[in-house]
Formats: sequence, C-alpha cells, structure tokens
Amino acid sequence: MNTRIYFYLTIVLAAAPTPLRAQLHEFGSRDRARGKIILSVVAHTVRTEFWDPGLKGIPFDSLVAVADSEIAHATAYGQMNGAIAKVILALDDSHTRYWPPSGVNRIELGWSP
Repeated sequence: MNTRIYFYLTIVLAAAPTPLRAQLHEFGSRDRARGKIILSVVAHTVRTEFWDPGLKGIPFDSLVAVADSEIAHATAYGQMNGAIAKVILALDDSHTRYWPPSGVNRIELGWSP
C-alpha cells in the first residue's frame, strides 16, 4: 500500500509545474541593440521589396516606432521578437513572414571526449 502512495506522489510531483528559464544568459543592452538592428533590416526590406508601394495604407513608420520602443523596454527574447513580428503581422499578407533568428547555445557537459 505504501509503495502505491509513493508511486502516485512521485507522479504528482513530477507533473507539477516548475518555473524554467529558457535563456542561457541575462537579456541586456547588447541584445536590445541586436533587436533594433534586426528591426531596421526588416523595415528596410519591407519598404523596398513589398509588392504594394503604399504598404496597404498601413501607418508602417508608426508601427516601426512602436516596435522600437517595445524593444527598448524588452526583458526577454520573446518580447523583442514579438515586437518585430507585430510589424510584419500588421501587413496581413500571406507571403510576408518574420522568422526570428535561431539561438546559438553553447552547452558545457563538464567533460570532454
């Protein structure tokens, strides 16, 4: 009987949500600067390559300014990439997408082969 209780207790504790940090380092000013560079590249590409020169009548410059402000106050990569993605999503175009850069993670195992 006791082993059954321990078994269920183990399952409940294993399934309990625990706070996880997905970032490997603290998000800082260097990351925000990188986000602003990405935003400027994305904005320039949309202005020069988008099929509609009028950008569908959307106030694109104000959207970029809002995204720039959000990046300045971001505390995580998701917030930064979300601010950039909102600019692209506002265009409501099925062929215009933002793919955030993939992270580069260095994993140290504590031993070398």
